[in-house]
Amino acid sequence: MKKRNLSIFVIIFIIVVFGIFIFKKFENGANSDLVASDLPNLSPKERGAFYFSGDAWGGLSLGALKTHAIPWKITTASLIINEQHINPNIKTNKSEIDNIFQQFGFLKYKEIANFPKGAKPIKSQLPNGMVYGNLLGVQMANIGCSSCHSGVLYNEDGTPNTDKIWLGSPNTSLNLEAYIQEVYNSYIISLNDKERLLKTIKQIYPETTATEMFMIKYFILPQIENRMKMLAKSGRALPFPSGSPGVTNGVAALKLMMKLDMDDGGNNETGFTSIPDLGDRAWRSSMLYDGAYAPSKDKRQIPLKYKDINQKSIDRLAIITSFFSVPSMGVSPNVTHRNYNKAKDVYAFLKDYHAPKYPAKINMVAAKKGEGIYGEKCASCHGYYNYDLSNPKLVQFPNWIGDVGTDKRRAQVFNQNAANAVNSTIYKKDLIAKHTGEYVGTPLSGIWQSAPYLHNGSVPTIDALLNPSKRPKKFMTGGHSLDFVKLGIKIDENGNYPANYKPWSKPEIYETTKSGMSNSGHDYGSELTPDDQKSLIEYLKLL
Repeated sequence: MKKRNLSIFVIIFIIVVFGIFIFKKFENGANSDLVASDLPNLSPKERGAFYFSGDAWGGLSLGALKTHAIPWKITTASLIINEQHINPNIKTNKSEIDNIFQQFGFLKYKEIANFPKGAKPIKSQLPNGMVYGNLLGVQMANIGCSSCHSGVLYNEDGTPNTDKIWLGSPNTSLNLEAYIQEVYNSYIISLNDKERLLKTIKQIYPETTATEMFMIKYFILPQIENRMKMLAKSGRALPFPSGSPGVTNGVAALKLMMKLDMDDGGNNETGFTSIPDLGDRAWRSSMLYDGAYAPSKDKRQIPLKYKDINQKSIDRLAIITSFFSVPSMGVSPNVTHRNYNKAKDVYAFLKDYHAPKYPAKINMVAAKKGEGIYGEKCASCHGYYNYDLSNPKLVQFPNWIGDVGTDKRRAQVFNQNAANAVNSTIYKKDLIAKHTGEYVGTPLSGIWQSAPYLHNGSVPTIDALLNPSKRPKKFMTGGHSLDFVKLGIKIDENGNYPANYKPWSKPEIYETTKSGMSNSGHDYGSELTPDDQKSLIEYLKLL
């Protein structure tokens, strides 16, 4: 009997030790397959490009698997099965996966146009922005920085060139709400026929080993089934809406990670934000649209001049930026805090970043006139640029914060409870979170390619921004082309795409009457003459 008890004790001890080993080994997550193995030999700028375009930031972990990460082969097989329920002609192969993900605004590019010349990016086998690696022998994937912050380039007629992407540009077509919900719906169908699911995995991925199939069948699938049972009552993958093409919901995702109460159980958690271009972010003294995060040793809103932008100020922003993977990738604060050096390298890349040059002709006479109008009407909130029309650069930034009458929902949802939760994490020595209730005037660098406008993406063109009466109540967005006259999404008077235009991703209708999606406020520029408005638009194309 004693020997039996001893044997049981030994078995339990081995299981516990193995469990601790597994937890410690995979707490930081699996390594991404998209990061070069010789990073120590690269410059900080080159390393930063790799981290920005393909690092997992701890998001390929057992913890992230419960919220954000996905088992790639199960998910893609489920999506194909779901598509085949709608269209039986859909083939069971990898090429269909790219088509499915493109519907949600994920890009399958051929070239990263602004990757540092001294380094060569690793060609991704998955849609752009999907970082991936092996966890416990199973291929996992998660949404990385590049999914939101790599946009298409545009031709001189405003049509998108999806073969080329630009790191740092906004992906104004990425629709996380549609993607997440489609994955959820696909799981419902595929889990009802697991034999078909496993067969489909083998058909799409014949290279899958017996070990991986064993882990999928006996470890991953049971976890998905348990998760789906928990979500059955709500009928949604997440308790909150995640936005629309080019619009995300980071505060709600943060509350989910921090286990905070949500408004109306999440249904009214509509603090939507439009994905920005990342040009000149080093000029910000606080982060996010509402200036909620600021370095702990600095004032929140500090007017800055060129001499104030130095390595020390950039490093303080880098540590805050490392926190962003908590809501976006499902990484715990303790884990992502260790990514500080990666974030510093990302800023080394972003330090020299500039949006792609406007691809069409610019009326330089009008732009010169617009430069003066911008300095008089816009610069006090959005920053002063030098007087070099060939390459305008910020020389002074006010870091202004206030109320311009725009939709208040985003500023409201990051309440003091959310701020207190952030301040209670390991980041409390590095940043101070605060409910501001207002919005920061942001740099306008890259504005020509960043439509739709305002913090919630509720205005399709700069022309409509300058003329509130022209702002449509509804308009199409996602996979769009650009209108280089009105500067923004190319739509007709009814808010629809031109009849002869075929969008590269599935568009949606943005309805400005819904919570968090109002197009009111910011009526600056409406007093300008039509000619002055056109001149201002010409100048904005240069930024």
